[in-house]
Amino acid sequence: MLTELARGDLDRDGNEDALVAVAWAYRGGSGNGFHTIVIRRADPKARLAVDPMPLP
Repeated sequence: MLTELARGDLDRDGNEDALVAVAWAYRGGSGNGFHTIVIRRADPKARLAVDPMPLP
């Protein structure tokens, strides 16, 4: 499951970015977890890039 947590210019490059939580779980199993990613566009003509959210 994807959940948008925040939207804005997170890397200060002038383009809007999205901070997204990615949750996952095994079907029929007991494992689950989540992580956060940043979806960004480095250039207005470029495709989207997905980066792991760096921890402070």
